Amino acid sequence: LHDLLAVRYVYDEKLGNFDALSLMTDGRGVCQAYTLLMQALLNKLGIENSRVTSEKMNHTWNLVRLNGNWYHIDATWDDPQYDKYGQAHHTYFLKSDAYMLEHEHYEWSGFREILCTDTRYDNSVITDVRTPLVPAGNGLWYYIDNSNGHIYKWNPVTDARTSVYATGMKWTTANGVYQGTFTGLTRIEDILLYNTADAIMAYHTDTGTAETVHKTTVAGYICGLTLQWSTDTAGNTVPYLEYQVKASPIDADGQLYRVSAA
Repeated sequence: LHDLLAVRYVYDEKLGNFDALSLMTDGRGVCQAYTLLMQALLNKLGIENSRVTSEKMNHTWNLVRLNGNWYHIDATWDDPQYDKYGQAHHTYFLKSDAYMLEHEHYEWSGFREILCTDTRYDNSVITDVRTPLVPAGNGLWYYIDNSNGHIYKWNPVTDARTSVYATGMKWTTANGVYQGTFTGLTRIEDILLYNTADAIMAYHTDTGTAETVHKTTVAGYICGLTLQWSTDTAGNTVPYLEYQVKASPIDADGQLYRVSAA
C-alpha cells in the first residue's frame, strides 16, 4: 500500500487536494490526502492503524500495528519530489519514534497515545531502496538496489537480502555517468520488468535470465516504468507498460510512452 501511494500519486504542490477522493480522482494531493487514503486501505484490509499530526510541521502521517508492535509510515515523504516516475522511497517505512525524531519529524500527537518502540526496521536494508517492493512468494520480496543495480530478494523477518541478478544498468550521458538508478520495477507472473536507460527488460525468475522486450527509439533516457491496465475494443482487460523518457535523468519532467505487456 505504501508503494502504491508513492508510485501512483503525486504530491500536490498547489496545496489544493486534501481528501482521499480527490487524490484518487485527480492523481495528486497533500499529506492529509495520502494519510486518509492509506488509512482507508488499511481499514479495508483489517490492518490495525492510526494516524498522527504535527502542527509544528504542518504534516500528518500513518501508524500501523504489525505483530503487536506499532510503526510509523510516511508515504508522503517517501513519494520523491520532484516526482520520480515509478519510484517509491522507503526512508520512512515501518520506523520507530526514535528514528522519526532523528529524521526531521517532531512534536506529533494522535487520537490516542501510541508508542512506536520497536526498532527492528530502523536500519533495514530497504531503507534506501527506491524501487517498489515486488512480491517474490513465500513472504519474500524483490527490489533493485539503487547503488549497484542488482536485483535482490529480501526477507522481512530476518532483514537478510540475496542478490539474484546483476542488471549492469547505468545512465551514461554527455555529462558523465549518473550514480544510482532511474528504474521502476513490476511483475507479471514469473517475470520482473524493469528499465535501463534505453530498454525495458524482463528478468525471468524461474530461469534467472534476462532479455530485452522493448527498445526505445525516442531520443532521451528511460527513467521509470509502471504496469497499467486498459480495456480493449472487445471489452477485455489488458496490461501495458507505461514508461517515462527524459532528456536528462535529473530533469523534473518527461514524456510518457506505452508498450503492450500482453
